[in-house]
Amino acid sequence: MVPAGTYLDSFRVLLFQCLQATRRDQVLVIYDESLEELFDDLVQVLIESRLQASFTYLPESYQRALVDWRRERLWLPDSLYAAIGEATVILNVLNGHPWALPVRQAILDRKRVKGSRLAHIPGISSAVLEILSSSPVEQILEQSELMAWGLGEARRARLVTYDGQGRPHALDLDLGGWENEPLMSPGVIHPGSWGNVPPGESFWCPDSLTGSGTVCINGSVPKAPLAKDEACLLHFEEGRLVRWEPDGEGPVPRFLRQAREAAEARQDPGWNQFAELGIGLNPVIERLTGNPLFDEKKAGTIHVAIGDNSGFGFGLRAGIHADLVTVAPTLILDDVEAIVAGELDAGALDRWRRSRRFEPLVLNDQARLILHAEHFEGLNGQAMRRLCRADRLGYVRIAEGEEEILVREVVAVLQSRDNLTLRALHEALDNRRQSGGGEPLDRKRLSTALALLAHYRVIEVNGG
Repeated sequence: MVPAGTYLDSFRVLLFQCLQATRRDQVLVIYDESLEELFDDLVQVLIESRLQASFTYLPESYQRALVDWRRERLWLPDSLYAAIGEATVILNVLNGHPWALPVRQAILDRKRVKGSRLAHIPGISSAVLEILSSSPVEQILEQSELMAWGLGEARRARLVTYDGQGRPHALDLDLGGWENEPLMSPGVIHPGSWGNVPPGESFWCPDSLTGSGTVCINGSVPKAPLAKDEACLLHFEEGRLVRWEPDGEGPVPRFLRQAREAAEARQDPGWNQFAELGIGLNPVIERLTGNPLFDEKKAGTIHVAIGDNSGFGFGLRAGIHADLVTVAPTLILDDVEAIVAGELDAGALDRWRRSRRFEPLVLNDQARLILHAEHFEGLNGQAMRRLCRADRLGYVRIAEGEEEILVREVVAVLQSRDNLTLRALHEALDNRRQSGGGEPLDRKRLSTALALLAHYRVIEVNGG
């Protein structure tokens, strides 16, 4: 039994650092038996903070019934839908069992009030809260942003993993650049979004089948950390897991056989799709436990997932999403070694970002510029590429110095008068500058700024 008061600080971090809760918020807690020993501490923090909260209890037995009753999709009770639609801070702390994924997904899919924040904590436990209270959120946020930039910038990735004899095995992926933006899970949950807790991950998902080669899983699978002699090679062809070796009684083959058998029973052909490449960034997580919520976040690991990624806003659907963890891998993005034997090379990524140069776009005066406003944010005076899949928000900086000032000027004009011609944009920018006593804008500088914005898919050019 957990002594009362043990995890007060952890719930304070969750509510005020991750979710940025205030007394104006309406808090909703959706929970089951997994919260039982921690419930009193959460309630005490809500009381001491004078936060208004409602509680919805969904026993695991009832969640199983909801799963069994579903047809094409799972529906939740209307009263729960109504509560989700009114709350501004939501704690989704149901169990983390794979069979309950449709219940958790139904909660995430429900439309929420504008500006709400949702913390998704499947399988909350004392261990989760201990990690949360000691995680270096600022460091994780910085590394997550840098890693997300690399995943967005690269066109291709090679994941190199090593078996027990030190032999390398490579998996190659087509990333697609900024057309297929990455996601971040740094622990800070922005208004209008949701995120997993504890923090510490940047990840990329495909919209269609991709990935060929081999991955050595030597870290963990759901519910099973691996011993040194329990590694397993997973072979992918064109985005599907086609075989694994050995196919004996170890934790990995046993998990995969069970996943395949369950998929066959529910007629789920998508169970073996390559669904995610994720990079763990949390240095506080010391060991793998078999709990994907921890293991996928541990610094020094990369995980690949099979099954579904539609919950992240991508195109692959299945009845399972399973994270499979590998330890001490190497990740090459284009030609940059972003991770070497499990160590993030922040210097290499930073040099790559700073070395990016954009050639001026060659456009005629009648070229029309269309703003994709959802991809840009002026945040704390910085020009940021907004990552916004499936209501999960993250921000990556895309310019600095004078270039940043010009980029923000361009976006401000396009926000007020979208679908401008290049000539009209140039004239509007000149008028803004001259009214403020500034110099006319050099056409080459403008064309370079437009090239940057087009690269990050913030603008689209028609008829250039």
